[in-house]
Parts: sequence; structure tokens; C-alpha cells
Amino acid sequence: MKCILAAAVLAAGQAAHAGGISFNEITPGEALRFQASTGQVLEHVFRGKSWGRYLVETYELDGDARAKLFDARFDSAGRLVEIRGTDGSKIRYAPHRCTDVIGTCSYEVILPGGSREARIQEMFEEGQRQSITLRDNTGRILSATEREVDARGWTLNSSVTAGGTSVTLTRINGG
Repeated sequence: MKCILAAAVLAAGQAAHAGGISFNEITPGEALRFQASTGQVLEHVFRGKSWGRYLVETYELDGDARAKLFDARFDSAGRLVEIRGTDGSKIRYAPHRCTDVIGTCSYEVILPGGSREARIQEMFEEGQRQSITLRDNTGRILSATEREVDARGWTLNSSVTAGGTSVTLTRINGG
């Protein structure tokens, strides 16, 4: 559940700049923190570019304790292409995860064992409010997200519903 929530926060925390994060506006070490309605606090830390990919590390914070959950890798256009767990497992997105693509976008999730799952996402934007619906290839809704972004396009708050569970996320620093 922690990794699922963290991945949802990562997706919710992305900026909507031409379909991806505009990493040229972020300095290495810059972090965004989110408080979840579950009590969990997550932090995304930008680490820079390596091997042609931008790297963001995600941590769970608990008082002074900090536990790494995963690394996220983004392509040169700032689109999420891979998540690597601390156990070495990888989830890849082909051609990329459509987190911030306005309109309809399709991609594949490639799971650690190599199996593939098709995804179809619809995103609509009205001012600083965005609505995102994610479906599988049969049309079944996997998640629904409502979020509000700031002038830079960074998430201020977000409500994610998946599998009958809703989580509200609120940015508590940065931007």
C-alpha cells in the first residue's frame, strides 16, 4: 500500500508542462513534501540527470526517520518512464506514463516479471483544476484523480480514488 500511495503522490506531484516535468526549473536537492489523509508524509527529491534520465527519489518521513521507497526516472521531456523499488524491482512505462497529457493517452505498464498491462488515461483541465481518469484496456476505471495546481503547474492538493479507497494529498512545502 505504501508504494501504491507513494506512486500516486508522485503522479499527483508532477507538473503539467507539455506532458511532463520541466526539470530545467528544478535544482538538484529541491524537494516537495506531501501530507496524505492517511497520515503518511512523502518527500520527492530531485537528484539531477544521469545516463540521459532525470532522477527523483521518494521517501516516507516519520518524525526524524526517513525511509526510501523508490526512485523514479523521467525521459528528457520530463515524462515518467520507470520506477525502481529499493529491492531492485522495476516497473516501466512504454512509451511513458501519461500523467500530465491533456486529452486521451495510452501506454503500457511493464511489471517486474515482464507482464504488460494496457492503460488509457483521460485528463481534462479547467483553469488550475485537473481531472484524470485511468482505465484498463476493458474500460474499467482503475483510478480517478482531482487536483489543483499552482502557477508553475505543481500540485497543491489532490484527491486520488483507487480500488475503493480515497486519499487526499496536500503539498506542505516547496514551489
